[in-house]
Amino acid sequence: MSHLGQGTTPCLVLGRVHPPRNAGTKHQVSRDAGKGYGVLRQLLQLQEDFLSLPRTKEFVLDRGWPDSSSVDVDEFLRRQKEWTLDGRLPAVFDVRSPGEFAAGHIPGATNLPLLDDDERAAVGTTFANVGPEEAFDLALDSVHPKLADLLRQADAHTAGLEEARRHVLLYCKRGGLRSQSMAKLLARHGFDVLVLQGGYKAFRGWAERVLREKPQKVCVIAGATGSGKTEVLAELG
Repeated sequence: MSHLGQGTTPCLVLGRVHPPRNAGTKHQVSRDAGKGYGVLRQLLQLQEDFLSLPRTKEFVLDRGWPDSSSVDVDEFLRRQKEWTLDGRLPAVFDVRSPGEFAAGHIPGATNLPLLDDDERAAVGTTFANVGPEEAFDLALDSVHPKLADLLRQADAHTAGLEEARRHVLLYCKRGGLRSQSMAKLLARHGFDVLVLQGGYKAFRGWAERVLREKPQKVCVIAGATGSGKTEVLAELG
């Protein structure tokens, strides 16, 4: 972080340094919808709680995620519908790696990966060959430099919403450390977060049961080239 000179107090907003508000209107902190004091407060808290690896590790491990903020698939989907505002779905974040996300994810989810595919593979190898504590430390080493950017991305997906409506639904593979760690970060910075119990694995099991119990009618649209199949599909969509 750069220094603005003696007697000034910089404002840290989404990883950028802005001159103080009394430096003139062209330098004032932006107050776009969903920004302003809320984001300023959040990023200052990031410095307090997540500035160093030891403090971040302590925050993540020493504070359990409350059961009341973990929901099953039915409640997860109900909240997704309930929190839809003027046709805009709430933020649903899949914090698994890009490869996991590409293989399958909850419809409407946005990938917000804590680890990329190579990092995840390295953590898995460390877990199997060394131990869980060492694997966690390796994962944290990879994630910690990304915290400000992860928060910026989460903020961008809820931009324009009042702070009271900054709802986030979040999941990982099994509802474990990845989703709970990200949930703690977001909750600490003003988001209303719910974590999916059992993660994507639970959702996939739920979807398979629904398809077995309520068989879906499958319609096949066929016809020669130029017969209008694409237009029909567009109307159905």
